[in-house]
Amino acid sequence: MDLIAESSRMANDLGIGWIRLSFWYPKNKLDSYSRKKYDQAVADGLDIFATIYIDEKDHLNENAYVWLETIVSEYSSKIKYWQVHNEVGKPNRYAQADTYIELLARSSSTIKKACPDCSVVMGSTLPNKNYYTLVIDKGDSYVDAYDFHIFFAEDMPSFKDFSSRVHKPIFITEMATHSGQPQGSRRMSAPYHSEREQAQTLIKWYTQAFSSGAGYIFWSQFVEWFGFMGQIDGLFDFTGIVYNGMCDSPATDNVCRDSNIDKGAGVKKEAYYSLKALISKIGNFSAVEQIAEWRYKFTVDGKSVYVVWCDSSSGRLLSELRGPIKVTDYLGKEATVQADSLRLSESPVFIETD
Repeated sequence: MDLIAESSRMANDLGIGWIRLSFWYPKNKLDSYSRKKYDQAVADGLDIFATIYIDEKDHLNENAYVWLETIVSEYSSKIKYWQVHNEVGKPNRYAQADTYIELLARSSSTIKKACPDCSVVMGSTLPNKNYYTLVIDKGDSYVDAYDFHIFFAEDMPSFKDFSSRVHKPIFITEMATHSGQPQGSRRMSAPYHSEREQAQTLIKWYTQAFSSGAGYIFWSQFVEWFGFMGQIDGLFDFTGIVYNGMCDSPATDNVCRDSNIDKGAGVKKEAYYSLKALISKIGNFSAVEQIAEWRYKFTVDGKSVYVVWCDSSSGRLLSELRGPIKVTDYLGKEATVQADSLRLSESPVFIETD
């Protein structure tokens, strides 16, 4: 499978507007994969978000910043958002906040020199309140925007706290949950989730994150990975929205076509269609507010679109909605019903009244 070409087709089908690229020091600015991905994104008319990686051992190396200036100069006609590293705060990745701030300060200056109208984005951090509080306090003057990653339900409260501390645009450049049953160490394992659970959670998490301050959200990947970070059947082998067909894992003795694990290369999961439904309904929203628990109101092209569900037990709709309403389920199926006949469940729906 040509992942770049296939991702281009899926982005067009889904209505995706952004793509993320990565540049690693000391790779050449024209390394073939990055250039091909860049050229495809430009051809597709996508906005591009770039993450640059300068390892901690090189953060005082003058050559690294010469490289960075060259990269930004080469691509800045089309790339206006430049992120300084990714998921910092890990033991082997700028574990000390002050060291990361040194990288951030120097990188920000270099990026602005090469492209004064470009935006600098702080590297995402783990949901570690002590670390990200330090980075925000000491690094805010160097950035124009922030990033956060969400992979588990417990990350959402951390994001809400994070969002309350910053007053600049926030990207979530990696959001994902899984279907299947990941196995591995630490945060790489998780309980079994069906396709339906993944698809419904996708809508709920996007909705909650937008309501909590996220301006842009990227799903982690379209096609599932295999052996991510050396862990076969780890979490990120299950978080794609399209199967990769490589499910003959020695860890679980899975075989392809097992409907609980992998339906074959290129087969779209339910989450693919839930993301498509979400983008079609609220992709152009201009405002959002939470009006009650599990009930959100988006303003889209001057009209109201509600995203609602009920995670406790079946519940009745908001009293403000009356008469005929258009209801779209999590897979994009539409129906017109009377408001007082609709009962909410854990499955999210989109509601339009006009």
